[in-house]
Amino acid sequence: GLACLIAASLYSKFGMRKTFLISYGLGFIGGVTVCLLEGGIIHLPHSYLSQFDGSPKHQNLMALNSVVPKFMFLTKLGILLAVLCNYQANLSDDDIFPPAKRATCIGQCQIVARAITVLASEVAELPKPKPMAWFSGIVGLAFCISLTFTSRPRPVSKS
Repeated sequence: GLACLIAASLYSKFGMRKTFLISYGLGFIGGVTVCLLEGGIIHLPHSYLSQFDGSPKHQNLMALNSVVPKFMFLTKLGILLAVLCNYQANLSDDDIFPPAKRATCIGQCQIVARAITVLASEVAELPKPKPMAWFSGIVGLAFCISLTFTSRPRPVSKS
């Protein structure tokens, strides 16, 4: 729905490189923030904690239960934009995969991605904030790889 429109607009206006940087940047910022909050490295302001009743520990727990979903939304939006832009770039940019071998290349990439996804259940069982640290590291790597993409804007095909 809305993410498709945002992704298509970003891709047609900014091109592949900037769109991936925006998408992975959103995912990385949200993921790192959740990781730091859950790890107790950064703390919410006392003015925000005072909105909740109970002991300071309970206030912190309630505040985290209120704030973390908002950053998770930001993270999920960024990753969804990246996935949509990934499909757009793979299917429309001849620099990534040559048209004659495009379907085979995309299929091979999906096989590798599915094989790596097997590890998701194991990583999810790690104590907090390790799963978000893994996620943020992978998204950070994807962000760095996006810096190597070409920067010329590519129009979105209207087929």
